[in-house]
Amino acid sequence: MSSRLQWREVTSYGLFASVAFSILVLGSYVVDPLMWVGDFPPEVRARVDEIPPASEQRAVVMFFAIVALLLGVTGRLGYRLRRLGAREGSFGRVFVHLLLVLTFVNLWDFLVVDLLVFNLFHPDFMLIPGAEEEAKRYATAWFHFEASLHGTPIFIGMALIVAAACRLLVKSTPVADGASA
Repeated sequence: MSSRLQWREVTSYGLFASVAFSILVLGSYVVDPLMWVGDFPPEVRARVDEIPPASEQRAVVMFFAIVALLLGVTGRLGYRLRRLGAREGSFGRVFVHLLLVLTFVNLWDFLVVDLLVFNLFHPDFMLIPGAEEEAKRYATAWFHFEASLHGTPIFIGMALIVAAACRLLVKSTPVADGASA
């Protein structure tokens, strides 16, 4: 492998993580949209009298499922890059690759889940019961763009942590030509 960015890796890992993320998020809306009420603006949250404890528990489980997915995907890519050798597996190079994968997921969430599915199609399963009209009013590109910007520092931190863990825990050894990591 060359010492340039591995765009094939970034796009394949990013696409896998994005599709899995979408399945988790959209599936969780089908199961219980109230678990996402905290992501809605104050006008929508005000229309919800009380969040049932089961919804709060599902929100915690969903949070950990998403974190596990993203850590698993970035950890696997970081491991793979470290195994390619010192140059490809340097901390900086691994960090950049991981951040690009997480940015891919963030953009996918903004463009596909938020703008396409939520804003354009307004599926009933993504609306908060009792606050349907308020939710449709906030369905603007700007609201979702701002929300996606809030994820950026989190993704930078996650990429730093995973790149550092890979640097400390995975031995950098070149893979023989034709072999896979």
